[in-house]
Amino acid sequence: MNDPIDEAMAKDTPLITSPSAATTLDLAPPKPWRRFVPSWLRSLIWIDSIEKYDAFLSYSWKSDSNVAPVVQSVIQKFLCPWYKFRAKSVFRDLSSLPAGSNLEAELCDRLDRSMHLIVLASPEAAASQGMEMEARHWFSQSRDGQVLIVISSGEFRTWNDSCDHLLPPSLAKNLHTEPLWISLQHRRERIIGNPDDQQLRGELTEDLKQLLLRFYPDHDWDQLRGQERLQRQRARWLVSGVIVLLLALLGTAVAFWSSAKEQRDIAIARLLASEGYRVAQSEPDRAKVFFLSSIALSETPSALSGLMSLVGQDPHASMKFLDVEIQPTALHAKDDGRVAIGLPDGSVLLWSIGDSAAAMGERALVSSSPTQRLEGLGAPLIAIAQPTERVLAIDNRGRLIEWTQPYSSARVIHALVSSGEEIAQRSFDGTLEAAIAENGEAAAIPTYSGIVIWTRARGTFQFARPDMAAGGPIALSADGRQLAHPIGGDLSRKIPMRITNIQDDQLPDVDLPPLPNAAGAVLAAAFSRDGASLAVGTQNGFVQIWSVAGTPREVRLLQHRDVPNSGAHQVVEHLYLDQSARVLASRYAGGWQVWDMLSGTPLGAPQVTQTSVAAFVSARHSLLTVRGTTVALHDYGVDHLRYVACMSAPSELSHQEWKELAGDTPRVRACAPSKVR
Repeated sequence: MNDPIDEAMAKDTPLITSPSAATTLDLAPPKPWRRFVPSWLRSLIWIDSIEKYDAFLSYSWKSDSNVAPVVQSVIQKFLCPWYKFRAKSVFRDLSSLPAGSNLEAELCDRLDRSMHLIVLASPEAAASQGMEMEARHWFSQSRDGQVLIVISSGEFRTWNDSCDHLLPPSLAKNLHTEPLWISLQHRRERIIGNPDDQQLRGELTEDLKQLLLRFYPDHDWDQLRGQERLQRQRARWLVSGVIVLLLALLGTAVAFWSSAKEQRDIAIARLLASEGYRVAQSEPDRAKVFFLSSIALSETPSALSGLMSLVGQDPHASMKFLDVEIQPTALHAKDDGRVAIGLPDGSVLLWSIGDSAAAMGERALVSSSPTQRLEGLGAPLIAIAQPTERVLAIDNRGRLIEWTQPYSSARVIHALVSSGEEIAQRSFDGTLEAAIAENGEAAAIPTYSGIVIWTRARGTFQFARPDMAAGGPIALSADGRQLAHPIGGDLSRKIPMRITNIQDDQLPDVDLPPLPNAAGAVLAAAFSRDGASLAVGTQNGFVQIWSVAGTPREVRLLQHRDVPNSGAHQVVEHLYLDQSARVLASRYAGGWQVWDMLSGTPLGAPQVTQTSVAAFVSARHSLLTVRGTTVALHDYGVDHLRYVACMSAPSELSHQEWKELAGDTPRVRACAPSKVR
């Protein structure tokens, strides 16, 4: 009896003309809907339209519909570059059956375009009409490729048994010699249960290595594995690069968004601040609300200055800390709030200023008492510092005095000025000047014959050079290494100040660039706490700030306005810089002015005092001043300003007021509910 498939092939008649017929032949039925997918996309996804195939995968749909895709994927993905969908093309199923076409003819066409034939052997495969048809066509002509057998199921362990019971008849009949055959029966349950298991796929790659070598005839397995590892490494580099790029793009986008939001907030904050200035004279409490709302959005210098000017009129703005019987002659404050006050009798008062009003509430607005009094040597103190577990001071006789914990009696470390020398007086007010490093490792005092320097490492020595100005302002860095001193004569126009390392004579001096012609002579100098910046003040009201970390670089130039009828010297007398030159305090024309250095804007009105004795607490931006026998604290920190202002602020801006000024910007609260009256 003739085989119907043989007759159909002989007559070239379309025996199989519909997808439903594939089920009868135990073949994967083509999906009718896939014919509507564009051919170029269909060829990328299902590869049934490419010109050549590396292999044709013949399998039983009933038995191995879940196994065949995994075997195909392992072969195609092995050594697959990142920029390709697959390394090798293995035909498995038709994605669709074109209208009016013949399924048998389509499959035979794919067989003729394939190099190798891979057969999934199983008991069902031996009875599969579709696999029989594919085998007959394969052996109907001479082929360059090989038949490769993969046993997917069955209990047979030898080739002869597998050939007799697991292969279609035509395939078993035409294999005259034992082909390459690989057993995967032991993986079958795992393949069906979890086909995406990466560990399983790695094991399958090892199982199929002899089959894979047929696709790469000029390589051994170690070479292929080496290439695979290299490709994986390149893929990881690529993925890492893409991730870094995406993160960079995301970071850039976030930065642009944040910058745009910040600029929007600044613009609205300035608008609110301008409204505060508009009503400051007529409705000062109402102006506070505008300034507070502005600061809540962005701490612009204009809003801070406006709020400072209003808060300065509030009785809570200055906190009285101590009344003493005699006017203090020296002040020093550490960032932790510990304060030392030098008195005319040489004694020292110690106490802590505590937390800000914002942290302590009403308790911070009342006076406090000193915690300890250190007895002195009877001469007024002109400089004071608080290194760890010690207090150091210099009196007007030029003696360097030390008190050590538990603060016993005063001890003279060294008489810096001998009996034949005289401490230089400042030309504009006749006061004496001296400097002590924050860490207590150095001290300096100017005389008419030079500067007397003491360091813990080198002792006391006279520092004098021909071009150095007699007397003049001096400044010591917090670490006691750098001394800033003025240059005299005509050279001072080119070099206003020079920085010398007093701990190491081998290091070169650093000369600062010239000041503007209108600045005049240098009368005051101060290092920032970190030693990276230096500020100098001049006789004509200028303040120049340099970055001195490396080559000196001008950072900002400030100028005080003349104060008519002040009765005080119109010169910059003293300076203080905070830790990183963010805030500066300068005394000019009898008043202390605090500046925001980023914008060069003065914060609030000057604090007028009769004496230049003061100290600055850089960590909280607070200025300590002396008025008669009273020491007062002026806190320029935002938290304190908001606290004091909110004590008298009438209310928040209404929703309508906010919308008119700020539009759709999310509304912010000027004060916490508990602080609004």
